[in-house]
Amino acid sequence: RGGGFRVRQSQKNKLQQKKAQKGSNGKYSRACGDCSACCTVVKVIDLEPPKPRQTPCQHLANERGCEIYETRPDGCKNFQCLWSIGHPLFTGAMRPDVFGIVAWIEQTDYGNTYIVDEVVAGAFDGKNVKEVLRKLGAHMSLMILGKDNKRSVVVRKK
Repeated sequence: RGGGFRVRQSQKNKLQQKKAQKGSNGKYSRACGDCSACCTVVKVIDLEPPKPRQTPCQHLANERGCEIYETRPDGCKNFQCLWSIGHPLFTGAMRPDVFGIVAWIEQTDYGNTYIVDEVVAGAFDGKNVKEVLRKLGAHMSLMILGKDNKRSVVVRKK
């Protein structure tokens, strides 16, 4: 990406794991259920071959979910979006496959950064999504990735 953005892969998802709020059942605050937005949107480098962003995973079966769920790579096991950890800006109704965006935290050249990617083309144009982006950008650096692969915006928190 332009602007010198590089994700430090060795740091990937460590902050998310620390920030995840575990419920009384020992799991993350919200179960993914039928949502598989991350299986389409998120880049997974530890699959063979690696899965590019905005590409459905080769192991994603429409109604059965992940065909390699029990043996999926660490990049998949450890991934937690802001909705699934119960981030206060993402209410229950804002599950990524419904709200149209998936957001997570990564360590980047800008420090801790919210990464937000479109699940549904045009989702960034929605009033509610714009408000969430504004609020996220007020707290830490924010990288916005468009589904069309043409839009990439970094808002650096000073």
